[in-house]
Amino acid sequence: MEPSRIRTGPARGNLEALSGIFGRIGESTDDGRELERMSEALVHRGPDDVGLHTGAGIALGCRLLRTRGAEEARQPVADETGDVQAVIDGAIYNGDVLRRELERDGRALDQNSDAELLIRLYRREGPECVARLRGHFSFAIWDAGARRLVLARDHLGQKPLFYAETATGFYFASEIKALIAALPASPELDLESLDRYLSMRFIPGSGTMVRGIRKLPPAHWLVRDRDGGISTSRHWKLSFARKQRLSHDDYIERLEAKFEETVAVHMTPDGSSGAFLSGGLDSSLIVAMMARASGDPVPTFSIGFAEKEFDEIPHARLVAETFGTRQVEAQADTDLIRAIPAIIHGLDEPSDPVAASFFTASRLAAAHVKVALGGDGGNELFAGCDRYRGVLLTRYYSMVPGPIRRAIVAPLINAIPASFGYNSLKMKLRWFERMSGQRGLGERLAEAVSFFRFSQAEKELLLTAEARRGVEPGSAAREIADRFYESDAEHPIERMVYTDYCTRLPEHLLMLVDRMGMVHGLEVRSPLVDKELVETLATFPLNMKVRGQKSRYIWYKLAERLLPASIARRKKRGFRFPLAYWFAVKLHPFLLGVFEDSSLARDGIFDREYMLRILEEHRRRQVDHNWKIWMLLNLETWYRMTVQGSSLPETEAWIERHAGGV
Repeated sequence: MEPSRIRTGPARGNLEALSGIFGRIGESTDDGRELERMSEALVHRGPDDVGLHTGAGIALGCRLLRTRGAEEARQPVADETGDVQAVIDGAIYNGDVLRRELERDGRALDQNSDAELLIRLYRREGPECVARLRGHFSFAIWDAGARRLVLARDHLGQKPLFYAETATGFYFASEIKALIAALPASPELDLESLDRYLSMRFIPGSGTMVRGIRKLPPAHWLVRDRDGGISTSRHWKLSFARKQRLSHDDYIERLEAKFEETVAVHMTPDGSSGAFLSGGLDSSLIVAMMARASGDPVPTFSIGFAEKEFDEIPHARLVAETFGTRQVEAQADTDLIRAIPAIIHGLDEPSDPVAASFFTASRLAAAHVKVALGGDGGNELFAGCDRYRGVLLTRYYSMVPGPIRRAIVAPLINAIPASFGYNSLKMKLRWFERMSGQRGLGERLAEAVSFFRFSQAEKELLLTAEARRGVEPGSAAREIADRFYESDAEHPIERMVYTDYCTRLPEHLLMLVDRMGMVHGLEVRSPLVDKELVETLATFPLNMKVRGQKSRYIWYKLAERLLPASIARRKKRGFRFPLAYWFAVKLHPFLLGVFEDSSLARDGIFDREYMLRILEEHRRRQVDHNWKIWMLLNLETWYRMTVQGSSLPETEAWIERHAGGV
């Protein structure tokens, strides 16, 4: 089988993508034009249709992508009285089961619409109906009789939802850019969220980078009542307390059956969905199950690199040949930097190199399908993150007295030249040294999450005294530690998994998956974060996931049944760009120009000399700073576009001026 080949370049032109919802409580201050601006800001999420309901002091809107054909109902959807209206972004996978249940109760459903299903459930159960749903979604329900607005996000936070309370009313939307388009005041940088982003590469909690705009946390609903009061409630919390007792092989059988069912419900009914294929375990097993469920070859999409150390195309091709997929490939290179403005435009916030990975892969897939399945969440599902075991091992390293570590071990680590390879020796040793300074396991986990980012000492060098004024140090770490200690799991590894489900996974990885797919008109579905699959694996004993120093044990056992041996036995690598090499050589002049021209430094937020010092240490290979450099580049781009109001073409031109012949 000869794969199709295309070469990726920078994104240009229309950035259309998928489904988005928006609305307002309060009277319009400009004859509804703010609603038009919100709708236009979300056109990329739903290019197929737009619907709007307006009434006395209320407006609900939806940009729609039709994934089930032209017969799918237009949104908003109302009940027969017109008193209850609903809009939804996403999909409910157990909709058929719930419809049959409602019909048995005499509640007929007339439309092919998840929004109608929501209304019927809400009329019967109130906001608590969200706990009955299986899927990836955010939604809004307006109850005119109660003068009540209900907002909700799915259990794992796959779909986003933001809101803002202003002097003119209450606004909500799927993306921050839609709220910025509606609000009268110019956006301002939220310094507390900036501090958290620098620590974690994501923003835990309900804050955003824009002051006054908040996000609804995953697994929560929000109610705004007739008096303007706002309350939030958590509708789901993952429990590890109850464990199944099965034989070794029965655990594998149970996993295979549930995984097969989960992949099937995530595929489109017409069989047109595709899959991202890296050649790693997660994506390969998803492709295997899609091939089992589909009568036609599954479209698969892979990204490669000229740098062989990072290129996984040969492994992806082996999987594609094994399961007879329609394989499409692309190669990424340093020209990716020209896509950074488009990436930031889609995200509404800065991120890290993983965003570029999703951006490139989604652009490739969107040229062929509307829905693609990805392997996001596999590390958490099977307790496979390296840091889980590493945090436990630091208990032994921390037994070495601190003065000895600081006087002898730390200087020896610093003397080792930096390697830009994956999991280098110097990186591992520095990791252990930093973790050992924390007392509790929750605090060590927080330090592990922030390891590649800026420590508190580094933030004090990067941020000016003015920018740090009023920002409470360590707040991001406490968000991580608090989640660790609230879990009902007995084993520390399962507490770490729970913490990731509450923080890093929804606010970083799944956020990137949603937004980078939407930029290109692609709905990305992630079977490995399906609520029912996650709950099932939480009942499996830890020794079916971690045995000694081997993690993802049961996942590898299933792979031995379904995949070629060379793929089933591959070690976890992760999809990464060779940014460390690019930043040290090819892109160093570009970065030098950008940092010297920094608006964040000019506006007194960052210290320019420290930014340049980071670049120089990386160029000399004293320290691998590639993650921090990417974050600073993203922050600079985001600040220009969001706070300073630079348009996408203007920002692309600014990047081009510095990129030159790169």
